[in-house]
Parts: sequence; C-alpha cells; structure tokens
Amino acid sequence: MFCLLSPYPQPRSPEEKIPLEISSPRDENSPSICQWYLSSLLSPVRAAVGEAIILHYMDDVLVCAPNDDLLSHALDLTIDSLVAAGFKLQEEKIQRMPPWKYLGLEISKRTIVPQILVVKNNIKTLADVHQLCGSLNWVRPWLGLTTEDLDPLFNLLKGGEELSSPRTLTQEARAALEKVQDRMATRQANRCK
Repeated sequence: MFCLLSPYPQPRSPEEKIPLEISSPRDENSPSICQWYLSSLLSPVRAAVGEAIILHYMDDVLVCAPNDDLLSHALDLTIDSLVAAGFKLQEEKIQRMPPWKYLGLEISKRTIVPQILVVKNNIKTLADVHQLCGSLNWVRPWLGLTTEDLDPLFNLLKGGEELSSPRTLTQEARAALEKVQDRMATRQANRCK
C-alpha cells in the first residue's frame, strides 16, 4: 500500500511570508534545510505509525504500510502534520492507486521500473544538454550506471555559459546514450512479500 504526497509551503495569512530557507531555489542551502525541516515534521509521525514507512525527498513524500488501515492512519497523521506546519497539499497530486510515480520510478503492485523517459538525442544547445543530463541523473542509480558511464554527456556541459550556445553529440556521448537506452529497456525490480 502506497500513497504519494507533494506538499509545498503555504503562508497562513497574506501578511505571513514563507521562510526563504524553505522556498528559495536560489539559496544553495535550501534543499538541505527543506530536507531537515520535513524530517523534523515527520519524525513524530514515523514514531507513531510503527510499521509504516514514510520517505521524503524535497517536496515528495511516500507513505507505505503493510495494510490499508495502517496506511490510512499514517497518511492522516502525515497530512495533519504537514498542514499544521503551513504546507498546502494539492489533492489531485496525491497518488492513492498504482502505478505510483516517485523520484523517477514507477511503482506497481509487483514491479519497480524507471519511469518512461524520452531520451532526446537531437541535442542542439547547452540547454538541451542540461535537460538531458538532469533527466538521466534521476534514473542513473536505478539503471546501475555510474557518473563515469555518463561522463561523455556531462563533458558536453563544459565551455560557454549561454544556454543557447551550440552543442552536438560526440561519438562517445552517443555510445553513453545507447547504454542508457539499453538499460532502460531491460531493468526492473520485483517486489516480494
């Protein structure tokens, strides 16, 4: 049993501002502070729900439990804790039925696979390379690839800071992309009880 939430900070009144440490992507410490803050909010919930598992990364929270009753209880406590701290939940983003999508993975009742990722190999600009490398970084660990495997792609990020600066795939980068596509076609994990 799983459920996925995507909370985001919400001011309680028009006069109240969201703390910069939580909301500003320009603050280089904000990811760490966000992780710490959510962890501190969810720690009492984790202690109260025992067998349930609550995972979070940035604004994605995954709640899982061995049965529906415990899942419902854990989910209620999690939502109450986040809302009490000023987070707003978008009901349409709460995933209650499989397949659940979490951190680049698609979780079904029996398997866990990387989400379908369209690998754009028609690279023309630095912006294209940024987007490609960012997408691949999410699935790289699940595909059993190292950063060294993707170095030919990461090397395309070097030189010229303008996002519109031209880029083309090298032979090595094409080979790295082929390796990614092969792994994506064959990798999955099976869940067992």
